[in-house]
Amino acid sequence: MKAFLIINLALLCLSQAAYNQSIPIKKGMKISKSCKLNFDDYSLLSTKQSEPIIRISGNNMVVDFQYATMSGSKIESKPEKFKGNCILIENAHNVLIKNVTIHGYKLAIHLINCSDVTIENTNLSYNFRPQLQSGREKENESDWLSYHNNEKQEWIEKGSGIYIENSKKIIIRNAVIKESFNGIMLSKSDSCLIYNNQIQFNSGIGIGLYRSSNNDIQSNYLDYNVRGFSYGYYKRGQDSAGILVYEQSSNNNFAYNSATHCGDGFFLWAGQSSMDTGTGGCNNNLLYGNDFSYAITNGIEATFSSNTFYNNKVKYCENGFWLVYSYNTLLFGNQMADNKTDIAWEHGQDNSIRYNLFDRSFIGIKLWARNEQPKDWGYSKFKDAHSQNFTIERNRFSQTVLPFDISKSTGVSVKDNLIDDAEMLLEGDANITFSNNECRKIKSWGKAEVFKSDNQGPLGSLTIQGTALEASRLRIPAKRPDALDTPKDLKIKEGLDKLSINQYGPYSYEYPKIILTKISTDTYRFKVEGPAGIWTNKNTKGCELERSSGNQGQVIQLKVLDKANFKLELVWQGAMHNDQFGTRHGANEKIILQERL
Repeated sequence: MKAFLIINLALLCLSQAAYNQSIPIKKGMKISKSCKLNFDDYSLLSTKQSEPIIRISGNNMVVDFQYATMSGSKIESKPEKFKGNCILIENAHNVLIKNVTIHGYKLAIHLINCSDVTIENTNLSYNFRPQLQSGREKENESDWLSYHNNEKQEWIEKGSGIYIENSKKIIIRNAVIKESFNGIMLSKSDSCLIYNNQIQFNSGIGIGLYRSSNNDIQSNYLDYNVRGFSYGYYKRGQDSAGILVYEQSSNNNFAYNSATHCGDGFFLWAGQSSMDTGTGGCNNNLLYGNDFSYAITNGIEATFSSNTFYNNKVKYCENGFWLVYSYNTLLFGNQMADNKTDIAWEHGQDNSIRYNLFDRSFIGIKLWARNEQPKDWGYSKFKDAHSQNFTIERNRFSQTVLPFDISKSTGVSVKDNLIDDAEMLLEGDANITFSNNECRKIKSWGKAEVFKSDNQGPLGSLTIQGTALEASRLRIPAKRPDALDTPKDLKIKEGLDKLSINQYGPYSYEYPKIILTKISTDTYRFKVEGPAGIWTNKNTKGCELERSSGNQGQVIQLKVLDKANFKLELVWQGAMHNDQFGTRHGANEKIILQERL
């Protein structure tokens, strides 16, 4: 026995010694035990998904890349041309992967059939990203996204920073994924923890789930995952989203995330199987304490499913909530403001809207139904899809132009709400139970005129969280003690007028760029945004430029004389920065900036 212990101790020492020695990264290498990789910049081309640069497989190990950088293609190459897979982690259990930078690939990290794997401290920016075809004045329909099918892992072909397939109990933390297409995508993967990640300024999806349940997605920064927008011309979003939840993904927690300035902040669809059968869905998901403001279309979209939305912030969106065919759904304690419509709900059943704040929007709650169901839907053939049975209680409406627009709906109860300063209280043709609401400064009661005498209840001020008893019945996800409170280096520009989409996606304000801010007849106004610097005129044509030089952020006003031949060409010099492809530019390096109409 003594000899056996001595032998095992010697093997352990040898294993530790091997781990402490760094080894160089080589194309085609296989890792099956703990190791450290040399810190260096590696150019390692992968042209096929089936031929990754590194394969990691095995149990109980730590793989530390020591902040090495792996490049699949030159950064300045066109990102739509990037191919291949950098790291494949397959059939691994109890493994830690950490400290690596990967760019220039179609897929940075791919996990298959893994459990209890942790990936931390990664920078997966500047990977695959398709070029957009939409322009300033008109969108191109080819830019619309579709993630409806993934039964044969079709999502892999779309590329992503991390793709998790048929795995469970995966932890992803402290990842940075910018200037790419998709961030972290889960397919048929359960019980994962994804937190403290910065997935921003991408042109597709921040975090996506497909047939993935019981996951915890919290404290991530998912802002500016967007396309399909041109300020003053069109607002489409083209199905980009901060968070995407598709096809039978249930019992997930989404908490404390910021997903502002996205196509949709949160986009949930039950799935084709639910559309065919009327059963299943993406159900029992909880959204708590998230910010989905400044969405191009919907702050939160959820369809054909049953979920809980508690204490979320949804402001300055086309629709705060778009809840088509959602049932047994609770909206509790959410803050909605400055939206065109706060809650738009078509064909909902048995839903509750309680203790929410509605401020300064045009329509507060809009309920309606179609005249008939689409004949090619199995959903409405197997499930009662009438708009019915809504409880709207103890909400506060302030400066909402039209608090209620309700038609083709039955069993709607509106009671114990505080409604302050409305142009018209109620519009629509529905028969509503409307009672004990405190109504102040209502210019027109509309359809509710007959209930006027019954709606002067002394409610006083309402609290957003509701009573302590009711709030205690709702599940609040525990916030991790190491969760981020403030995103690092996040340049959020409030207001959609600050959102600019270039040929590859949203502008991050991290590099100099000419931004068109206003058009008035033949007078145009531009700004040079980005890091601190100065610009000078180089070769501007087709216009009269009011000044030949200026600073970052100054308005450039010019008169267009020949729009067909117009070109604004400037030389910029300023702070050190990375451009949209990740190329590093030194301080005071001369950068050519161009803009055409």
